[in-house]
Amino acid sequence: MLLTGFAMSVCLMVSCTSKSTFTINGVVSDDVADSVFYIYLADENQNIPDEPSDILYVKDKKFIFTANVSEPRFLDIYNSERIINSLILIPGSTMNINVGEYSCHVSGSQFYQECGTFYAFRDDLSERMNDLARTIDSIIEITGDKSMCDSLISQYYEMASEDKPFVHEHKNMEGVLVASALWGGFRVGDFFDSTNMNIRNGRLKAIFDSLEEREKAEDEYNAQLEINRAEVQTGMMFKDFEVNYDGNIRKLSDYVGNGKYVFVDFWASWCGPCVAAMPGLINIYNKHKGDNFEVVGIAVDDKPEAAQRVLNELGVIYPTFIHSTEEAALLYAINGIPYYYLFGPDGTILDQGIVNQSEEWMESRIIQFMK
Repeated sequence: MLLTGFAMSVCLMVSCTSKSTFTINGVVSDDVADSVFYIYLADENQNIPDEPSDILYVKDKKFIFTANVSEPRFLDIYNSERIINSLILIPGSTMNINVGEYSCHVSGSQFYQECGTFYAFRDDLSERMNDLARTIDSIIEITGDKSMCDSLISQYYEMASEDKPFVHEHKNMEGVLVASALWGGFRVGDFFDSTNMNIRNGRLKAIFDSLEEREKAEDEYNAQLEINRAEVQTGMMFKDFEVNYDGNIRKLSDYVGNGKYVFVDFWASWCGPCVAAMPGLINIYNKHKGDNFEVVGIAVDDKPEAAQRVLNELGVIYPTFIHSTEEAALLYAINGIPYYYLFGPDGTILDQGIVNQSEEWMESRIIQFMK
């Protein structure tokens, strides 16, 4: 391991083919308090590891990461709470990244300039859509007449479709295609045709192949999700699962079906609404804990260390599964978080839905069954 100015960086050993140095020059804006960032660099098979590949320490609002690799790879950057960006590492290139409180601007070598082109478009589109949504909400609040906003609502949905022509206009830019697949909700097949197959089968072929494999796996997951959804409806009995983490095996049945009302919260450290709702859950737990009530957290699609950091920062004391992989989310047909299930003393599903950030709302959902 070697020191590079402001961060410890790992020289990752790959195949015996020629390697080139990749560099991230990071700048943290004044509104960001983070002093540490975590790098997760994919292996030769494009698999992201569970543990960080490197830890970057911020000094004077800057950080640096370098790696010697021979082929493009996926790379995720996290702060202590959430993912900052998913990117592609290009050997021999430099990426400049400016991390804001709710933004992440990318520039540098040609590929990253192209990524930045998509991010700038996406951020501008998001800002315009948010402004229009606020205008619509304001008019409805003042007039009470949603029909007065019909033309604005149509305009809003027209905005939402602006991304597709933008990507097609830039379909010969590698960075735009990769960024749109990672963050724009596009599928790989959406933007390749006979005019740009040289990009599809070029230096990023392994990346696009991996993205298509992810899409196939996601399709299969969603199909199974729909099957499972029919088996976890209100009034049905709970389904058990177990999590083996750090040498300890825990089961949902350790808590559910044992004579208590159990509020199960599916969440993740990178999910803002999830984390915002947790202080309310802590208060509800402290108020009603005892012989007949329990709260259980289940972190899904999350890094164990990231989940644990949030638990420590918020002082969560109710039991939490922090490495449930995808089994629990699939079993309970979770396709959006925060999501909850409320189980009765015998394990029957009494209620389920999106977790509201209001403590009063959550408590009312619980106590109506405990009376």
